[in-house]
Amino acid sequence: MPTSKIPVLNSTVLPFGECLLQNLPSIVCSKVLNPAKGDTILDMCAAPGNKTSHIAEMMNNEVNLYSGY
Repeated sequence: MPTSKIPVLNSTVLPFGECLLQNLPSIVCSKVLNPAKGDTILDMCAAPGNKTSHIAEMMNNEVNLYSGY
């Protein structure tokens, strides 16, 4: 049982690939960036790519997004 008492999300709750879990500080980074349509963004610390995926989803893939690690 997790010590946080937050339900565990795993393949019995959501099929694999249906959900990408991300912690709050990573979400805040994408929100603070406040990307606009057509922006060019370079994520230089992208492994495993959660923030990159979040930015792409926020912008409906309407940004030039490059990532590396």
